[in-house]
Amino acid sequence: MDTTEDPQVRCDCGQLVARLTSLGVEIKCKRCKRITIIPVKNKNPK
Repeated sequence: MDTTEDPQVRCDCGQLVARLTSLGVEIKCKRCKRITIIPVKNKNPK
């Protein structure tokens, strides 16, 4: 996946699995809908 073009990862069914934000990688739990952000350093800041 090239995050410079599309900072989102989607399942084959179209559901959003994760996306890259300014804070890090954002992951949403399918069961409880809680959003967890995993901090990462972006090598290509916008």
